[in-house]
Amino acid sequence: MKITGGLLLLCTVTYFCSSSEVASQPLKTEVDCSIYKKYPVVAIPCPITNMPVCGSDYITYGNKCHLCIET
Repeated sequence: MKITGGLLLLCTVTYFCSSSEVASQPLKTEVDCSIYKKYPVVAIPCPITNMPVCGSDYITYGNKCHLCIET
């Protein structure tokens, strides 16, 4: 029973570590800010989702929307 539990734990950890969306994205990608610039910031607030994006100013933003609004 201990072997089965250990194997299940190992498979679960491996699955979650290898399927990370952030790890699968190329390092140098440009964010298309045109969709965020069409409307005023007040009209469409940025979502709260945490998908960090590194800006060319070496600052990490919470997501693509925050990057586009701040720059």
